[in-house]
Amino acid sequence: MRQGQRQELRLSHRLAMTPRLQQAIKLLQLSHLDLAESVAQEVEENPLLQREWDDPIHSQGTGEAYDWLQQVAQPEPDLRGHLLQQLGQQRLDTSEQALAVELIDALDQDGYLRVDLGELAAEAGCSTAHLERLLVRLQRMEPTGVFARDLRECLALQLAERALMDGAMALLLDHLHLVARRAWGELERICEISSKELQTRLQLLRSLDPRPGFAFSADLPETRVSELLVLPKQGGGWQVELTPGTQPQIRIDQHAYRLLAARCRTSQERAYISECLQAAKWLERALRQRKTTLLRVGEALVNHQEAFFTRGEEALRPLTRRDLGDELGIHESTVSRAIANKYLACPRGTYELRYFFGTAVASSSGESPAARSVRHKIADLVNSESPDAILSDEAIVALLADQGLVLARRTVAKYRKLLDIPSSSRRRHSKGAAA
Repeated sequence: MRQGQRQELRLSHRLAMTPRLQQAIKLLQLSHLDLAESVAQEVEENPLLQREWDDPIHSQGTGEAYDWLQQVAQPEPDLRGHLLQQLGQQRLDTSEQALAVELIDALDQDGYLRVDLGELAAEAGCSTAHLERLLVRLQRMEPTGVFARDLRECLALQLAERALMDGAMALLLDHLHLVARRAWGELERICEISSKELQTRLQLLRSLDPRPGFAFSADLPETRVSELLVLPKQGGGWQVELTPGTQPQIRIDQHAYRLLAARCRTSQERAYISECLQAAKWLERALRQRKTTLLRVGEALVNHQEAFFTRGEEALRPLTRRDLGDELGIHESTVSRAIANKYLACPRGTYELRYFFGTAVASSSGESPAARSVRHKIADLVNSESPDAILSDEAIVALLADQGLVLARRTVAKYRKLLDIPSSSRRRHSKGAAA
């Protein structure tokens, strides 16, 4: 065969595959609900397709895992239940847990804390400063922004969690009334930024959730469906499975195909039935490929972050989409599509897959933990300090170095500010007053 003919064949094959590849890509990045809707539409339009239910789950897990699985299969909790689940993971003593429940019960539907802390502290028999410190810890819960006392604090918590809080943004939050008035010129002057930068920051503010607790309202339909389950294996370790009932199952009705094909009288009718059959076969393959890819990505992710499922956030390791793609032999864009709008359920709760991806900081051992994990360690050190031994940033650097983590003082200060933890002098003053 001549060279030109070979190139033409390859080109024709590539062009013929494009619509099918586009469909596979589309299905991979869809959320569970969007996928179900897309498949339902295909079944409605294709006379050769029928919808079926998932097969029962087959697990190597323990009996306890099945008990937990039954709990996960229940409807998602409301905001109170969601926060109480996380509360069990906090290192709080009995009195602090009781206070935390009081604060949770005081939240409104949007997740805001609209009570006077002084009055609540008086009723609980503790100092306002003690309640303030507890509130800082609770504000690290998900969804980010809960326990805020006003809109500014709610947005600030979300910006800090994404490491996007700086001086100009703080000034912008301080003048939200000017944002409401669309006083762009005045905001540019106050924040000392250009018109273009102001619009960029305003766009960022619009991307935040001013009502973080509202999604948990019992009146809203459930949209967070975990397609992956992480179950403890008998003898140790973790295994990943697709959640029963989350993967659309279809079947090609061969009887209908034979019946309709026999009734065809024209070439157009025969072409239509043939097209329906090919479309049904491709959808079947695309769904199977989606499940395979999602499961492979989930297994690799859990294998990389195995320590998290045992020890929690402090054990998170750095992971990028490119790293995971290289490990699986797929492009990082495929990883991005596979984790988009996807959740996994594990004994610690429900997490979006992108939660497990993050950057690293240097460590003396050569094994760099995720930045989120380092922030968690800093928060733990501050939370456990005593009023007569307040930790300076330099002291935190030294304590982290004892754990094999090498950070500059300015990095610790940066993480401390992101966590909204006051300086050592302010903490010394507030804890001294509380004492």
